[in-house]
Amino acid sequence: MFELLTEAISSANHFAYVAVNEHNDVKGVLVAMTGDNLWARKKNCNILAWISRIPGEGAALLRKFRDWVRQRPVIRVAGVSPDIDDIDYRAWQLAERIGFERHGGAYLMVAR
Repeated sequence: MFELLTEAISSANHFAYVAVNEHNDVKGVLVAMTGDNLWARKKNCNILAWISRIPGEGAALLRKFRDWVRQRPVIRVAGVSPDIDDIDYRAWQLAERIGFERHGGAYLMVAR
């Protein structure tokens, strides 16, 4: 985990944002890693961790991620494949409202 987080925060190719409370305690995070997308000759970006204990901040993190992806034309596909044993359907409804589409078991944003 340490190496993964070090890579995520050390490169502009990856996304790592946190949500903090009024005491500057970290209470939320969205971490996504960018890699090669072999069939599209561009990149994909997969959300590895997305959680928030502050109401509204989970949505704000996902919107920041969406906006970050849209600013990077090299990324063709971005999203998350949730663990089907641990799904909070409200999170996936939120993802759809923000602009991700469900494709099979994944929620993706595909650059056109």
